[in-house]
Amino acid sequence: EIQYAMSGAAVRNAGNYTASVYLTSDSGDYYSISAATASVNFTVARGGGRARWGSTLSFVYNGSAQYPAVTIQGIGEDGALEYTLSGNPVNAGQYTVRATLASGNYILTNPTAQVTITARPITVNWREGVSYSYNGSVQNPAVQSINGEVTGEETSIIRSLSYSIISGGGVNAGEHTVEVTLPEGNYVFSDAQTYTYEISKRTVATTYWDTNSFVYNGREQHPAVTQIPGALNDEDEQMLLGSLVYGGGQEK
Repeated sequence: EIQYAMSGAAVRNAGNYTASVYLTSDSGDYYSISAATASVNFTVARGGGRARWGSTLSFVYNGSAQYPAVTIQGIGEDGALEYTLSGNPVNAGQYTVRATLASGNYILTNPTAQVTITARPITVNWREGVSYSYNGSVQNPAVQSINGEVTGEETSIIRSLSYSIISGGGVNAGEHTVEVTLPEGNYVFSDAQTYTYEISKRTVATTYWDTNSFVYNGREQHPAVTQIPGALNDEDEQMLLGSLVYGGGQEK
């Protein structure tokens, strides 16, 4: 009887291997195995598995990476729960996420999914209790706080806001409306964020009169205002002086 044994341990994992045999006991005293046939190369192919992705593939921005649920089907115990996800879907946008098995004994089909992170809806709170009077420049209220933002991001949101006067011009006395907009990114306003406010007229004084004593000359005479404290500039002061209408002149 010819006795033989395999060299090396039996293999389990996927990969390429070489098996060889040799004679044992008394058989080796009478026979030898040809070197050309004493070994053979063989392959253990990887098993097949499939990633099954959950139905939720769209998420609202929350400041952290968000992945869909995934289960791995068709895999034995050595690989069923050992997988990682990559793609880093944090900011608003579209991503390809990939499931990767820790075990090299399986090849995964359907390993990727398309994920969308949508901008987070927010609203603003305007700063209340501020009064405005005409000063020749654009004036408008500012946003004081944000509703619905991710914790810790309010300050950066407020700094990113752009203000536009959409009615009234924001300069002259009267009613005006301001709107704030966001840059494209992780946040979006749930609706137009506007605020209507008033700019009051500027109060000025006419305390500088040229004289209060006249000699009769047969013509109408009255004191004239020469300065208007409170006017924003010389040009406005001259405009105001030219628009004054004098009345009175009654004898006391």
